[in-house]
Order: sequence, then structure tokens, then C-alpha cells
Amino acid sequence: MNKEAVFAAIQQIFQTSPYFDFVFPHLSQLGLKIADEAILINLDYQNSNINVSYFSTWQNLYPQLWIYIQEKALLEFAFQQIKIETLILENPGTSQPPIHPALERLILKCFEVPTIYNSSITDREDLIYAALFSFREGEIIWQHSELDIKVLKYHHALNGLDVYVTSGFSNPEFGNTSNITEEYNLIGFGYELILLSPPDTSILGEHLVGWTKYIINTGNHLLREDWLEYAEEIISGTNLSGFIITSPQSFPEQFPLFDGICFWHLLLGVTPPELNMIKTTNGEYIELIVEHLLNNGYCDYTPIDRESVSFLPKLR
Repeated sequence: MNKEAVFAAIQQIFQTSPYFDFVFPHLSQLGLKIADEAILINLDYQNSNINVSYFSTWQNLYPQLWIYIQEKALLEFAFQQIKIETLILENPGTSQPPIHPALERLILKCFEVPTIYNSSITDREDLIYAALFSFREGEIIWQHSELDIKVLKYHHALNGLDVYVTSGFSNPEFGNTSNITEEYNLIGFGYELILLSPPDTSILGEHLVGWTKYIINTGNHLLREDWLEYAEEIISGTNLSGFIITSPQSFPEQFPLFDGICFWHLLLGVTPPELNMIKTTNGEYIELIVEHLLNNGYCDYTPIDRESVSFLPKLR
């Protein structure tokens, strides 16, 4: 085995695969069987570290999962994007529990050239949502009667928080919103909405449903650095007066679908003083508010009742 080339190939695959970010949090060790030799890949998600080790035999090695692959096929895929014809996943046969079937499929996706032919629209929920939301079953809380668009709830799915998320705005039949960016091959509208809520609290999820209906009924999109306000000064049951749209900090800002990508558009609740400052400065303080919330332990979510950020300057 050309160890240097194989190590470089592994690095290339993991760095470039749009699916690897959804595999990384769920595996601690992956093995490659290459003829009689073996590579163990130790994955330390908490420290963003990947360590690769060579072994002259795979006997008596027990990673969470083995991948059987030919060296030539591995190198050709990594550096020339040539399709791998034979790749087999093997359970090591130990007493450790098998990995989730969706995770197995995501690993296989890491070793595929993304095309419209090797993906399905169901991959969005079956693979991406499954991995991101702790392999929990999503509950449909709203579904359009004609369009294939719905809002799902995943209970206690991210850091103990409930997740409300749309599924359908990234359907290919909706075309492309070039006003988001022309740098990427976007699928459908190119985004899905997502909102994290304190557990067992439905107030904010109801408003995500409302804004989902707004997009469908008006054709207006909710894009990053937008802000949303209500005729009423306060959202009932909260001390919030609206939302800002931003990118997530605790999970990937985008996900793959077919041969393209989609972005997450994250809704964060803001208080009346914060919303007033955002409106007055045409969004100038959105990033600072997001940073302040992050520094105070509110990563990608806000409680329904909290103090306004303390740094708000006086209006000029």
C-alpha cells in the first residue's frame, strides 16, 4: 500500500464531501480494509481532529465500521472523481451496537460523486435531518394541502432543544432563487427554515408555521439578514417582538441534496429594543446581537422571555 497516497486520499475525501459533516459527529472510529492491510481513522468531533493510522493486517482490529475498498479505486475517486464500482460496508462483529442505517448510507454518500441520479428527495429527511436531529422521528405539525411542503418538529433533538424545520422549499420543482447567491448550485429555493425552541414549548414553532405560509402565499422569501416584525409589539406568551434570519453556529450552515446544496435560514427571536435598533440601522446590529446571544450561552436559539442585549447603543 502507498500509505502516503492513501492518507492524502482520505483527507481529500473528508474535506470535499458535503456529507462528511453529518457523519463526523456520530462516529469515533472508522476502518478501511485494503487487501490484507488496514487503515484506522479516529474521529474526534469535539476537538475537530482526525487521526489516521496504518496496520499491516486488519485482524484483531474492531472499528465501529469497516469499509472494504480497493486502493486504486480509492485514489481514483479522491483525485479524479472516478466512480467507485465496489465498496462494501462490514460490521466488525463485536458486541458494540451497530450504527444507524441512515448513518451507513451517509458514509456511502461520502464515497460517491454527487449527481442527480444517485440521490432522492427523501434523502433530505431520511439522511440529513435524521443525522442532524439525533436520529429522532420527526412529527408533522403542518402540511400544505397541495404543495409538497411541511413543517416538522423534532423533540429534544439538538442540545436538548426542540427543532422546528421546514421540508420542501428545497424541492427541485420550485426553481432557483438567484437572489440568494449565484456561487452555488442551489436546489429549489435553495434553503429551508429552521428554529430551535426551549423543549416542550410550542409558541415559536407556531410562528414558524405562520412564516412558512407567508412564503407560500406571497412568494416573498426569508433571507439571511432579514428581520421579521409583527403589528403587535409583543408575540403573545413571550417578551419577543420579532425574529432575525441568520446562519446557524452549532451545525453546518448548508446541506447537500442531489448534486447541489441548500442553506439553513435560522430564525432567532429578538426583543423590542433589539428589533428597534435593527430597523433603525437597517440591519447593522444583527451580527452583534447573534454574537452576544452566543457568548451568553444561547447558541442558535433564544428563550421566549429574556433580557435585551446590554450593548445596544443609543440611536444617533
